[in-house]
Amino acid sequence: MTDLNPPWNVTAFLGADPCLLDSVRELRARILFDRGRRPAFRRADGSHADDQDLDFGAWHFVARQRPDGPPLGYIRLSTPATGDSFQSRTYLGTERYEELLAAQGIDP
Repeated sequence: MTDLNPPWNVTAFLGADPCLLDSVRELRARILFDRGRRPAFRRADGSHADDQDLDFGAWHFVARQRPDGPPLGYIRLSTPATGDSFQSRTYLGTERYEELLAAQGIDP
């Protein structure tokens, strides 16, 4: 009988290893590219890239059905220590970002 709910194999790493980061950035970009609906995630040479400074201080989790299998899921966990690299801070600017946090009762 085949197990219909095989266990997931999840690996995690803190963003420091350039090879692992390149791998998850490419995976994330292929997902975001969405068969061409978001073309900015494909480079002129056909490769995919989603390079973000936030990756260096974040935890990255990759789920597979088998340790050597293809990735089936990915999550990036950013901690308060990486707050200076948050995209919303960059987009809004530091002052507006901190005002937004303060309005929610959160200390920057």
